[in-house]
Amino acid sequence: MTLETRQYDRSGFIWNLTGSTVYSVVNMLLGTMVIRMLGGTLGGIFFFAFSTVGQHIYTVAYFCMRPIHVMDITRRYSFGDYRHFRLLTSAAALAAAVLFGIFYSGFEYKTVIIVILAVYKILDAIADVYESEFQRDGRLDITGKSMTVRTLFAAACFTVSMLITKDLLVSCIVLVGALLLSIMIYCTGMLKKGFPDVIYTRKEKSEKELFDMSWWLFAASFIDLYIFAASKYAVDAFMGSEISGYYSTIFVPTSAILLMSNYVIRPVLTKLSEYYENKDFENISRTFRRLAFMILGLTVFGMIFSWLFGIQILTLLVGNEAGLELMKYRTALVIIIAGGGMYAMLTLIYYIVIILKKQRQLFITYVIGIIPALVVSIGFVRAWGVNGGAVSYFICITGIALALYIIAKTSLLKSMSEVNND
Repeated sequence: MTLETRQYDRSGFIWNLTGSTVYSVVNMLLGTMVIRMLGGTLGGIFFFAFSTVGQHIYTVAYFCMRPIHVMDITRRYSFGDYRHFRLLTSAAALAAAVLFGIFYSGFEYKTVIIVILAVYKILDAIADVYESEFQRDGRLDITGKSMTVRTLFAAACFTVSMLITKDLLVSCIVLVGALLLSIMIYCTGMLKKGFPDVIYTRKEKSEKELFDMSWWLFAASFIDLYIFAASKYAVDAFMGSEISGYYSTIFVPTSAILLMSNYVIRPVLTKLSEYYENKDFENISRTFRRLAFMILGLTVFGMIFSWLFGIQILTLLVGNEAGLELMKYRTALVIIIAGGGMYAMLTLIYYIVIILKKQRQLFITYVIGIIPALVVSIGFVRAWGVNGGAVSYFICITGIALALYIIAKTSLLKSMSEVNND
C-alpha cells in the first residue's frame, strides 16, 4: 500500500464519518427547528413529510443500490447504468409521493409540503449515485465531503429562509433549490473534473439486471421502514399534525442511539463475514453477545438519562412553548428510547442474518410483520394516544427482532452442529 493510498484511506474514514454524522444530525434536527420557529402544527407537517413519508420516498428512489454500486469494482455496470436506473426509481418515487399525498390529505397545503420534500429526498438519492461512484473509485473522502457540504448548505439556506420569511412553503422550496444547486456544483462538477475516465454510456437492459439484483433488498428495507414508522403514521392520522410533531420530536434521541450503535456495529461486519467464511461460528456468537451487551448498556443509560434530562434537552431544541407540551410525554420518551435500543439490536441481528445467507427468511419475516404492525399501532394509538404509540413501536420492533434472532440462532446452532459432526 502506497503512502498516497494510506492517506486516502485515512482521509476517507474521517470524511465519511464526518459526512454521515452531519447528515444524520442535521436531518434529525430540521423538524425541531421548524417547531421552534413556526410552531407545533407546521412543525408536525414538516416532520411527517420529511422524516416519515420522506424516508419512504427516499427508499424508493435509492432502491438499496449503494452496496451493489460500490462493490462493483470490476465495472460490470458503468456509472451511466447506475445513474439511469436511479433516475427511473426517482421517477417512481415522485409518482408515489404525489399519489400518497393526494390519497392521504387531498389537494391541501400538507400535500404540497409532502411533494416538495419528496423532491428533496429524491435529489438526496440522486446525489448518492454520484457519491457511490466516488467511493467505487477509491475516493471515500470525496463522498464524505459531498455529504457534508450539500447537507450543511441546504440546511443553512432553509434556516435563513425560515428566519426571514417565516413561511414553511417558501423555505421548503429554498431547501430543494439549495440541494439541487449543491449537487450541480459539487457532485456533477467533481465527477467531470476529477474522474475523466467515468463512462456515461449504458448497456441495453442494464436496468432490468440491476432491478433483479436489488429488489428484495429494497422490499425488505421498505417494509422495515414502515414497521419502524407505523406508530408515526397512526399518530398523525388520528391525533393531528401538532401532536404528530411532538411525537416525532421525542423520537429524535433514537437517531442518536442508532448513529452510535452503527459506529459500534459496522466496523466489525467484515470480521463477522470472515468468521462465517472460515466456519468460525463460535466467534460469530461471541461477537454478537459482546455487541448486544454494548447496545443494551447504551439503551439502559439512554432510558435513565432521558427520564432525568430528556425533556429539558428537547425543550432547548423546540423552545419553551413546545417544551411545556413535551412534559406530558416523558413516559412515552423513555419507552421510545427502549424501542430505539431494540431497533439497534434489530439492526445487529439483521446483519447477522444477512451474513448467514438467510435473506429469504428475513424477507418473509418482514412481510409477515406488516399486518401486526398496522393493527397494533392503530389500536394502541386510538386507545391510549401518544403513550399507546410509543408502546406499539416497542412491541413491533421487539417482535421483528425476536423473530430474526430465532432465525439466526437456529441457523448458527445447525451450522455449529454440522462442523462438529465433520
